[in-house]
Amino acid sequence: MTAILTIISCQTFTGICSKTHCSSVKKILLISSLVLISSGIFSQERFCPTFGLFVRTNANYGWSAGMMIEMKIKEKLHLFARGDYNKDYWKSETPRHDEYTDTGSVIWISFGIKKNILK
Repeated sequence: MTAILTIISCQTFTGICSKTHCSSVKKILLISSLVLISSGIFSQERFCPTFGLFVRTNANYGWSAGMMIEMKIKEKLHLFARGDYNKDYWKSETPRHDEYTDTGSVIWISFGIKKNILK
């Protein structure tokens, strides 16, 4: 489950987006919080490159970069398609108990509906 809050001024092309994602990994609730800066070209369709940083409740952290495309279908309703590349970092331990930072990456593709709650 994902909740997204985006704050974009009508006079500017740049906004701040906060995204919280909840999932279950090995019967443990994992909550990720991501703060993005997005910049867009406004028209009937909107193209928004994004970049941000995130932390997870399991001590993982990392960065995200991607692109979102929005299409206005009503005054306060938009369809969107989004692709993000996430790079994760976490602490691991060798069998001799030496600690090191491990990495992984994933590409997320999502589709959805956004509704403006202000205006």
